[in-house]
Amino acid sequence: MIHPDLFPALPPDVEDMDIENLCSALENIRRPLVQAVFADLYRNPFWEDRYGETGRLSIPRDLDQHLDYLLTALRLRSPEYLTEYFRWVRHAVILRGMCTHHLTQVLASLSVNLATLLSEEDFQALTPFLEAARHSLEYSHFACRALSPHVDLISRQTAQFAYPEEEQHARRELCRRDVLIYLSYLMDAVEKNNPEIFSGYLEWLKGFDRKYGISTRELVLSLGEIHRQIEQRLDAEYAQPFIHILTHLPALNGNN
Repeated sequence: MIHPDLFPALPPDVEDMDIENLCSALENIRRPLVQAVFADLYRNPFWEDRYGETGRLSIPRDLDQHLDYLLTALRLRSPEYLTEYFRWVRHAVILRGMCTHHLTQVLASLSVNLATLLSEEDFQALTPFLEAARHSLEYSHFACRALSPHVDLISRQTAQFAYPEEEQHARRELCRRDVLIYLSYLMDAVEKNNPEIFSGYLEWLKGFDRKYGISTRELVLSLGEIHRQIEQRLDAEYAQPFIHILTHLPALNGNN
């Protein structure tokens, strides 16, 4: 899958890193680290509802695999090795029904928990490797690269549009997080030239929302505002791939 000999070494200023001691420190925290990241993820009912018992078994294995590749990258002194690995992981998780933002959340949780469980010196030594992993999640499609800088603002403004009242603050924050996921699935669909990535997620989401008593109103309002925000913020050439998907959503046709 990944060939270690294809990747260059770290710059000279980190050549003197005590790699084996750092790898030993990572091995010593492997179990509590995997448990902490798994717990972070499963606070969101998405994971249980979408993957059930299969996810409870496979996600810890996936996290262990991420650590194995981190250890290999360290021993190679090659952050680029981790970049290539997470590019492959990103493709794999999209095929399994996740989105790029879910993988961003995994990396964020890994980073937070590594900072907690390791010494400050050891954590700082991992910084170029964690940055390389995050870099692997950047989009290559021209439209996705144009939209990416706007997603945080669009998510906030869409949530404000759906829940404008001050007393709706808690629901507004949940909506903001949901919109980040919608935008990630939408960009993944454009990146992979596969609109079903987005429409398939919405089809699953309708059942999820019914289960948890979430009104379809929020989804409809959010998608309409996302559409408007993209048209407003991007030139027509960049907006067109997203607008095409948003205006051809079989998953929503005929639903309240």
